[in-house]
Amino acid sequence: FGEIGLRLARIYEEQIEDFDKAIERYKLVLDRDPENLAAIGALDRLYEHTERYRELADILAREAELAATGDEILQYRFRLGQVRQFRLEDVQGAIVAYGEVIHEMPEHQPALQALEGMFAAGTEQLRIAEILEPHYESLAQFEQLAAVYEAVLAHKNDVADRMQQYYRLAELHEERLLAADSA
Repeated sequence: FGEIGLRLARIYEEQIEDFDKAIERYKLVLDRDPENLAAIGALDRLYEHTERYRELADILAREAELAATGDEILQYRFRLGQVRQFRLEDVQGAIVAYGEVIHEMPEHQPALQALEGMFAAGTEQLRIAEILEPHYESLAQFEQLAAVYEAVLAHKNDVADRMQQYYRLAELHEERLLAADSA
């Protein structure tokens, strides 16, 4: 059924241009073969084309699970973050997706820029700080780390928590930033 189902779905998609029927057929193929990459890839394309972003997010997560290489996994996770952030307005889901990308590939600039942009806009700063802080520490990016500490400080209400955050910020300035200036 798989090959015939794929052919029928392609006819609906390419020749008849009935995208709803094509989607139905691709989904039938997946019901029988949940890892059929041709059907999954086609659904990715069709969901994006028809602006069915919730379904696209689901299929991107599935593609990330089935991807053959680390680069493909990161590509699907990043796209998932983009769909969640810009199409579904699911900031929490976007942060999770971008965080997974940064965890696996710290130098992934698009995911880092997405997180930094949300952070700079004041969006979920404490949650994003949990991702950026170890990232900046591992790369010795102390000025960015100081900005994260300052933003976290602005969200602390408890006196003891604020004092601890002030201490961390002062220690960073003293040990890292001043040392970098004198070098």
